[in-house]
Amino acid sequence: MKSMKMKKTTAYPSLLFSVAVLIASLIMLGGCLPDNLSGHAYEKSPGSLYVSSFPGNAAVYVDNEGKVMAGHTPKIIKGLSPGIHEVMIAKNGYAPFTKKILIKPNTISKVTAVLRQGRPGESRGGHLSPSTTKSPSKTPKTPNTGSLFVSSTPSANVLLDGRHRGTTPIKLTGVAAGRHFVVIQRADYKPYRATVTIARGETVNVNAVLSKNQLGMPYKNLTNSTKSTRGYGLLYASSYPIRARVYLDRLIVGETPLTLGRVSVGRHTILIRKKGYEDYTQEVQIRAKQRTKVYARLKISDVNKGNKYILY
Repeated sequence: MKSMKMKKTTAYPSLLFSVAVLIASLIMLGGCLPDNLSGHAYEKSPGSLYVSSFPGNAAVYVDNEGKVMAGHTPKIIKGLSPGIHEVMIAKNGYAPFTKKILIKPNTISKVTAVLRQGRPGESRGGHLSPSTTKSPSKTPKTPNTGSLFVSSTPSANVLLDGRHRGTTPIKLTGVAAGRHFVVIQRADYKPYRATVTIARGETVNVNAVLSKNQLGMPYKNLTNSTKSTRGYGLLYASSYPIRARVYLDRLIVGETPLTLGRVSVGRHTILIRKKGYEDYTQEVQIRAKQRTKVYARLKISDVNKGNKYILY
């Protein structure tokens, strides 16, 4: 009985010694592990991201909603903490590309974006691109046109570059910038002619005080109206090629094809003129409430005959 107690007593120190040796060994083994094998240190090790795109040279943003650019593609971004990161790739003229990437410790993750052309506000995955990635709004270009305000005493017809545009006072908008020829005319008055230069966005004023024509005019109230009254007829002038100037009794009235209303009954001289072509002249008889037609097939002028054109 006594021997059994002695054996039991000596077994406890041996067991305690074995446990102590095991604990010490584990402590020493844990202290000798390198940091990259330690679970805690391993989780804190940063990772990297390689970003490329087609086309290249696109801006790269990571986790900052487009506020700070990380560089341009192709680009390796280092020092990213392990976990989920959102990458955005943007290029002017293309829809932004966004994607969430899992960064692993000590690993280079890759993302490649094939950009598609589209509006700056578009993006993939239902995300809206940040305001900084939108291309700056373009200021609409001012049209290369101006305006022309024409007035006269008394009121008269207005022709701009040979085309009837209405009666004074009148404001013509959308007139191409540059030089233009203005005619203000009224029956029984001498026509007023002027050359004006219109600049972009500007308004040019033309005011004419018409003087009586002592010789009188052979027609009255010349307009483009298709109606005629007693003592007046219609005149239709056309030509090939078109856009030739039409003169009625030496007064420019427009360009072909052209219909003139309220031309006084009687004989009139029609002149059709176009640069580069020979003049066409015809005497016509206007009859009351009837339509008189004039057609001119213009011939190319002979340069050896000299310049036949009227310069204003």
